[in-house]
Amino acid sequence: MTRSLRSVYVLLFAGVCFFAVGPLVGLLLRVFSHPEYFGILFEKETLRALAQTVRLCGGALFLALLLALPLSWLLVRTDLPGRDRLRRVFQFPYMLPPYLFAIAWATLAIPTVGFLNRWFGNWFNIYSASGLIWVFATAYLPILTSSLCQALESMDPSLEESARVCGAGPARVAFSITFPCLLPTIASVSLLFLLAVLSAFGVPALIGNPARLYVLTTRIYS
Repeated sequence: MTRSLRSVYVLLFAGVCFFAVGPLVGLLLRVFSHPEYFGILFEKETLRALAQTVRLCGGALFLALLLALPLSWLLVRTDLPGRDRLRRVFQFPYMLPPYLFAIAWATLAIPTVGFLNRWFGNWFNIYSASGLIWVFATAYLPILTSSLCQALESMDPSLEESARVCGAGPARVAFSITFPCLLPTIASVSLLFLLAVLSAFGVPALIGNPARLYVLTTRIYS
């Protein structure tokens, strides 16, 4: 490595540290210079918001995986008519900010006056924990489906075919071959999904605040 190239790498590394690590270091120094900030972390409302955040993130991830796994399998492993168009449709949420989904679902399922509630009765209240989980799961579903579809396409189909030839049923193939092969992808995209939900503000502010369901982001804002 030449000296000039080494200098470029050093400058790039210094720039990354300054812009990425610098603000975090400044924040930590400010916190440690004001010990009273630590008391906020253990306030009753903060702990309640933390528990609410964990509960909602877990519920949203569970629901999103329940939707994404069979959906990805249908889009890749079957001859579903128009599956290419469907894949593009399911990428549509990437083009919209999540708070628009919150507004749309609030319009559809707001108590007593939502379109769905007027047509089918007041059976679902969007301003609830279950409503917030549903909006999170649908708004961030493409994070899971796009990666899972790519993982299924990159799998060697002969593994599943060999299991079928040996007499394994669809469920046995799914749980013995397909699912274990997808575990690394599921773990990585689940982490991305959780980070997206944890950092979300618009959705919990629009859906959670009317129901007094506060997460860490809305608690910090308040």
